Amino acid sequence: MTGSEDSVTRIRSPGYWQRPVLLVLLALAALAAVMFGLRTYRSYLLLRSAYELGAPDVAGLRAWMTLDYVARTYHVPGTALAEGLGLSPNLDPDTTLRSLAERQGVPPFQYIQQAQETISRLLLVASPPGGSEKTNGDGGLGDKILASLLVLNACALSQPPAPPPAPNPVPTLPLWKCSRASA
Repeated sequence: MTGSEDSVTRIRSPGYWQRPVLLVLLALAALAAVMFGLRTYRSYLLLRSAYELGAPDVAGLRAWMTLDYVARTYHVPGTALAEGLGLSPNLDPDTTLRSLAERQGVPPFQYIQQAQETISRLLLVASPPGGSEKTNGDGGLGDKILASLLVLNACALSQPPAPPPAPNPVPTLPLWKCSRASA
């Protein structure tokens, strides 16, 4: 009887380790899904807060960005940005928004919203409503290229497809010419 129990144990033992490993992998996958879901939700909240301010351009603001990077990206003066955030003008411009939030004891998400408000106010002052459209510094060249691509694409889609070309036979030399050429 002990011989049959050993054979049964040996048969079950290869599959015995699979269940715990699969459960651990499933738990890790669920944890990763929850983490990425929370991250996506936070990005959604930042996007929504930017739209509520009427400045969807500042929705890309993140905690890892430095003051200098933010000022260059959104084309606002660095001193005005620091002033709007209640910072001293002699602060290091390579300071991240996250570290500034930690210094002030504010959650990074709330600090980013405050930075969004400051940037949108600075952008509103720089280009008052009813003024010229905001361009990316190239005189609207990017917008012109995009508009022409859209027009070309619309024209191409509105025309009926061209008929397939007629099959052309492959030109070949008669055999007698080939034999003379080789002779």
